[in-house]
Amino acid sequence: MQKKLFYFQIATISTFIFALLAGTWFNYRFDQIRPYSKNSLRLHEHEVLIASVGNFNGQFQSIIYPTQLDMQGSQVTLGGIPLLQSYLKIIKERFGTKSVILQLGQWFSNEKLDFSKNPEQMELVKALPIDFSLFSYHELINFFPNGLYQTELPELPQNFINSNIYSLKDRTHLKGEKLAPYAIARANGHKIGIIGISDRELISKDLPAGAYFSDSVASFLLARKKLMKQSVDGIILLVQFSSDSRDNNKHVNEFLKRIPPRSIDLVISPASESNPPIIRGTPILWTTAMGQEINWVIMNFDENDKPKVTFLPSVATCQKINSLNRRCISNQSASKIIAENFIMAAINDAIPATFLGREIVPVEIDFMRQATNNEQTSFPNTLVSDQAGK
Repeated sequence: MQKKLFYFQIATISTFIFALLAGTWFNYRFDQIRPYSKNSLRLHEHEVLIASVGNFNGQFQSIIYPTQLDMQGSQVTLGGIPLLQSYLKIIKERFGTKSVILQLGQWFSNEKLDFSKNPEQMELVKALPIDFSLFSYHELINFFPNGLYQTELPELPQNFINSNIYSLKDRTHLKGEKLAPYAIARANGHKIGIIGISDRELISKDLPAGAYFSDSVASFLLARKKLMKQSVDGIILLVQFSSDSRDNNKHVNEFLKRIPPRSIDLVISPASESNPPIIRGTPILWTTAMGQEINWVIMNFDENDKPKVTFLPSVATCQKINSLNRRCISNQSASKIIAENFIMAAINDAIPATFLGREIVPVEIDFMRQATNNEQTSFPNTLVSDQAGK
């Protein structure tokens, strides 16, 4: 009897230590994936939908996955701005100001660009109903090709945030009409602070003249302090630590190790080789590149404690689905499973994909500039830049 009691005490203590290390008892309220119907998703009172979109690196066209088989109807179209725009517009139409859509920067290729000679790229980015994007090292290269001393910040295609890039020319945060060190999202009656970090230490290339990257942790803590003074209900951090995504989970872990517990309610980062949903007690939303998936969570603010984060299954942004299993193919590898899915799609005929009860209609890339001009006002930005931070 005493031996059984001893083992029970050991098990209890072990469970307590595990929960403490994981942070699930003392840091955050965290739920596993919430199932939902393909055609319906309901938000309860005090819930906010947070959706994230990864980087594009200039690859705006949808990706075509052809089959090795010479069978009509086996081609699959996935991702890119033409399809992503349709999916994101459905989110905004369905949830409106109860949703916040964020993006991780790196819209364009990692090189100096002259947008005056190629304005179409800017127009494509403007077409997406995204609330805020991270202003990363890549945007710094794109928009300041000759450095900060010789280049004026052009009109940006989205609202951007960055908390740790400074202008030596102006001796302050890099900022502009659509660029701020942090922002406040007002959604479903709640205020959510948004902070953006792009880490210079992990970038090997030279900086544009006049730019300075401050320490990521110090910049985050400063931005968080200012946001907490404005009584935000939660904090979301957008991060891009390195152009090599394989070690993102390691970089996120090192960052979280340096900040006080309970400082962040959700981290949004580019996907890594290993994508644990929680690190050091903090939920992590790993985000797929080139618009191939929408990664999203629900944040519940129903109590005075930290918001509860519930993960939703990622949505592959495909144009058509297999009529038999109603799945679209999102894996890029030419594996046997992919080949079998292509065969099934060819035999059973692919049907148009639906999302939240709406059929997906991709936007033609040649007409997206007109679509931008006609529809931009249909999806008002639910985020408000924090003017005090400018």
